Parts: sequence; structure tokens; C-alpha cells
Amino acid sequence: MAAFKNRFLVLAVVLLAMISATGTANAQLFTCTAFSVPPQVRSEGVSELTGDIIAQCTGGTGTVTTNVNLTLNTNMTNNRDFSSGSTITDAVLWVNGSAASPAAATAPPTAFAIGTPRYGTRISDTQLQWADVLIPINGTVRISNVRANASQFGESPAFGTQIVGLLNFTGASSVPITNNVLNIATPTNGLSRTYSDAIGLLQCEELGVDSDGNIVVGTATATNVFRIRLTEGFGSSFKTLGTASTVPGVVSQAESGFSVATQATRLIIRFYNVPAGIRLGSPLSTTADTSFVTGATAVATKVVNADANGAGGTLATSNSDITPSGFAGGNVSVVYEVTAASTGLVERIPVFITVAFKADTANDKPTPGTIAVRADFAPLSTTSSSNASAPEPRFVEEASSSDRATVSRCRSTLLFPFVTNQVGFDTGWVISNTTKDPLKTKAQAGTCTINYFGSTTGGGAAPPADTTTVVTAGTQIFATVSGGNSAFSIDAALGFQGYIITQCEFQFAHGFAFITDGFGGVQAIAEGYLALVIPTATDNTRPAAGTGEGLNN
Repeated sequence: MAAFKNRFLVLAVVLLAMISATGTANAQLFTCTAFSVPPQVRSEGVSELTGDIIAQCTGGTGTVTTNVNLTLNTNMTNNRDFSSGSTITDAVLWVNGSAASPAAATAPPTAFAIGTPRYGTRISDTQLQWADVLIPINGTVRISNVRANASQFGESPAFGTQIVGLLNFTGASSVPITNNVLNIATPTNGLSRTYSDAIGLLQCEELGVDSDGNIVVGTATATNVFRIRLTEGFGSSFKTLGTASTVPGVVSQAESGFSVATQATRLIIRFYNVPAGIRLGSPLSTTADTSFVTGATAVATKVVNADANGAGGTLATSNSDITPSGFAGGNVSVVYEVTAASTGLVERIPVFITVAFKADTANDKPTPGTIAVRADFAPLSTTSSSNASAPEPRFVEEASSSDRATVSRCRSTLLFPFVTNQVGFDTGWVISNTTKDPLKTKAQAGTCTINYFGSTTGGGAAPPADTTTVVTAGTQIFATVSGGNSAFSIDAALGFQGYIITQCEFQFAHGFAFITDGFGGVQAIAEGYLALVIPTATDNTRPAAGTGEGLNN
């Protein structure tokens, strides 16, 4: 009898132990299988929305309480509630969540309520945790709205590059997970740029400004307009802002996920070294090029009061110049935000830039120079991890700049086809600045560069080029080959014979040359001729070969 009592007591202790350890026993019977559908994300993006992670759990009875851990191979960049000193983020977790049941996500409580989404806790730059998650039998665990830094893989990631998430259930109840290393996003280049031909503008030829001084936005074929084409790298690179979704499993085609994004996709176009006196204009909004893809619906609208990185500001309701009033030259930018986009179509948005100015040649305005341009996604940011105030989405700078418009002084190029200071001959020449006239020509002033092509006596090299003093409207400069003219900073070119090409920084220069064997004495031979005017393009180059120069006086 005593033996039976002892055996009964032992059995009772074992049963009590089993009852008290029910959670652990159930956890050992639970198994979960995880999966994710990885969307394409922009490789320029710092805070890209990744695909949902789902773990389907079966086995056991009752419920299991465990810690859900997610670790990425890049930085997590969710920012919600990060500013208050807590480490709560807006990545959310549901257990058996549905369209009807989720309430607004809150900070993690002591234990999760089934069906209610909860924010995760940031453990490190790459790890989130949801503590004390209650999983029922045949429960589904879903993680949504995880933002990740895709830019850490470079602008053009190698084929097969993935953002990877490692999912673990740990703590007092550890649950085994099949397929717990998941591809949750595929970084892909999101933006390409192409440009129309660069344009050349002459300082003295007023363009694109009306009588009140306002920019007249040019058409696509205007000589003072160049085009930038911004093309999606894949069908959902351009996203509208959208609204927050509390429905688990809904794939967002907008920038907003579970929480509202800071702004829709933005595009920033920056202009470098804009000369003083130049005005830049662009349209209030621009629509996708339907000749590129049928059915394109993308629209981008100008943003006002954005900062230098393209953040902040509001959508414009009326158009204004890119260059602000009183702009004295330098760098400036314009920002557009996507307000409509189709899903699935790769769309191309053209932006036409007008370069306008009022000619002020007397004050050398606009200043000669070349405008460089670059285009990127915006807002730009160097914040590569979670941050209290960083915008979502945000991007790194990727594009290189491209020279698009050059402003040159109005030049005249003259050819003196034969000059000599050999075998007793000498040549005198004169250049007149005829921009002072009764024909309403803008008076201009500038130097002339004298270029020598030929040789000196005995086969020596031609003299180096000379740059004269400034030739004002209505005046002349003159010199002889043998003596030059120090009053105009023209050096002598003793013994030279060949031809001279002069480049004068003003329009309507005209020249005359006189060759004789008797300067200062008795002449036996004398001949004069008018210099030939070499026509040039707006970039001050000769016409292309085969087009003919059409030289005249």
C-alpha cells in the first residue's frame, strides 16, 4: 500500500509539472512557415517600403507567447515616434489580422491582443522586435510597413541583389520557422534621365522676356528651351502620396503604407553656375509622354517653398520663375511632385526649361558661362537610418551633371586672308566696332584677340595671340604688322607673313587691311582690302563642314 501511495504522489507531481508547463509544451508542438512577395524598390531610396512578411503557424493547442524578431541586411528606416526618445517605429505586426479587426497601432503592451496591429521596437539599426506576441493555434503572423535603406546596395545593384529579412521567434517560447530567411524587396534603379541637345545663347540677343520683364515659357522647339526627360526604372517608380491603409496584405502602389508618407515621389532638377542676368522658367505641371507609352497618366506638379534638398513646401497653384526675384547668379533648383501615376506602365515625364534674359551688353549681362543640370529623386537625404525628422520617402543623390546651356558674348570673327612684313613689305590693319549706329543696335564693347597663322622670316613660328584693350562702340583699333600698337596692347609681329583671324567680343566688327612696300616712304606697290566676316553659330563655332561659310565683308 505504501508503495502505491508513493507511486501516486510521483504521478501527481508529474501531472502538475505538465500542467504548469503547458505553454512550453505547446510551443514545442508549434511550427511556422514564413514567406514574402518582394516588390521592386528604388535603389536610390533610403526609406523604401518592403513586402509583407507572413508566418503561418500550426500545431499545438491554446496559444504561445513569444518574441518576434526581424533582422535585415540593410538599415531599417522607419521613423514613427522615434523623436520622443522611445524606440517605437511604424512597422506593424498583426496576429490573425483582417480588414475588419485592426485598430490604430499603438506602442507594444505587455502582451499582444490578437487581431490588433502593434508597432515594433527598434533594437538596432537593422533589427526590430515585437515582445510577448500571443499566437493562437493555426495563427497567422504578419509584419507590414517595414522601410529599408535600398541605397546601401548602390545605384545599380548587381543582378539578384535582394533586401533580406531574418525572422525568429524567441524567448520563453521558441517556435521553429521554416524558410525564415526571406527576400522582402528587390532594389532596382528607379530613374533615368535623357536631355535634348544643349543650346547656345548670345548675350546680345534678348530671348524669352516680355515687355514687362516676365518670362515667356517657350515651346519645345524654341531656340532658348531645352528638355529633360525623366523615365521610371520600373512601373511603380513614380508614386502618388496615397492614404494610410489599415488593411493587412494590401500592397501599396503609393508612397504611404500603414502610415502616411511625408510626400509623394518628388523630382528635383538643380541648375549650377547660372549666370547673373539669366532667368529660368518651367511649366506649372507636366504630363507623361504618351508617345513613349500608350495610356500613360503620370502628372508632376511644381512645388513651392521646398528646401534645397526638395523637402517641405506645398504644391503650387500658380506658376513662377525658377530663379527668384533679384537672383544674382549661382545655383538654383526646381522641385516637382508626382500627383498622378499609372501602375504597371513605365512612364516618362518631360520637363521643358526656358532660358530667358534681357540683353545688357553695356554691363556684360548676362554673364557668359555654361549652365550645368542634374536631376534626382527627392527629397535628398544623407540620413541612412531611423531619424525623428527625416522625410519618408527620401533618396540619395545619384545623377551626374550635364552641361545644357551656354551664354556667350556676341562675337565677330574677321579673316585678314593675307598680311606680310617680309621682303620690304608691311601691312597695316584697322578694326571698327560699328554697334553704334542709327539702327537701334545695342551698343557693345569688348576686346579683340589677334590670332596669327603663318611663319616669320626664315621659317620661324608665328607670333602668339594678342588680346587688345576694350574697343567701345563707335571706335577703332589699328596697328601695323611690323610695329603693332602699344596704345591698344598689340605687339609687333616682325617678319610675319600669313593670315590673321581676329575674334572680337562684340557684334558687327569690320576690318580693312593695307599692304605696301613704302610705309613712311615712296610706295612702288600698295593694295587694300576689306576683311572677311566668318559666320559663326550661337556657340561661336564655324558652320559645319559642307554647309559653306558664306564669307562677306
